[in-house]
Amino acid sequence: MRRPKEVVGAWVEAFNRADVDGLAGLYADAATNHQVMLEPVVGRAAIREMFRREFAAASMVCIPENVFEDGEWAILEWRDPNGLRGCGLFHVVGGLIHFQRGYWDRLTFLRHHGLPAPPTSCRRQHHTPPPRRLIHAFFGCLAYHYACRFPTGFDKLLRFP
Repeated sequence: MRRPKEVVGAWVEAFNRADVDGLAGLYADAATNHQVMLEPVVGRAAIREMFRREFAAASMVCIPENVFEDGEWAILEWRDPNGLRGCGLFHVVGGLIHFQRGYWDRLTFLRHHGLPAPPTSCRRQHHTPPPRRLIHAFFGCLAYHYACRFPTGFDKLLRFP
């Protein structure tokens, strides 16, 4: 059975070949792929279709910069040849991805590939920033989450007044 880091390595190889079936085969039947700027995609068949649609729309390459592993979790820090950067979190159980969450800048991706931008109502200039206390609460929760997952002093990096 492959470790999470090995599964992510296989994921990167299949992604860079635009191998939709190879990618789908790395996911559990009821897996969830949640790219945070989009709605979650649930189920291997739906994930396969998502990759098919995305590879039909744009040529994509994932260049790993760092891959970290902690128990059943792997974290992939990546970039592409155009300078887009992102991070993916993979929960791997029994050699299959059960949950994936991806963070990347969708608007930059769309611009790099000459794809249409989302409607103006979704753009940042119409966004009302949350109150400062909510931002602190969010990052406090994030620091707590990572401190629990990675008890190597990560919590000391995120301190708020």
